Amino acid sequence: MVRERSKYQDEGNIVRMVEAWEKINADIAAEGESADMLTPRSLVNWAKQTKVIGNPIEACEYNILAALCSSEEYKQNVLNNIIRPLFGRRG
Repeated sequence: MVRERSKYQDEGNIVRMVEAWEKINADIAAEGESADMLTPRSLVNWAKQTKVIGNPIEACEYNILAALCSSEEYKQNVLNNIIRPLFGRRG
């Protein structure tokens, strides 16, 4: 679905994006955080923006982290503990 809707073809990054998405949602549930704006469309937009700018970590900040209705500390934890381990330290 992500590849089809975003037209982004990097299968490895798409797999990691979906894995990150699942981990973030599991963490939100476990921590009781709010993520009303974090929708499947956010995942597709993340792939679209990665296609344009080439950096999934930078694209994540605009499309995934911005959708989290939580503290900056929680967003940084997601970035440092979920996103960066999957995509390396770029960004």
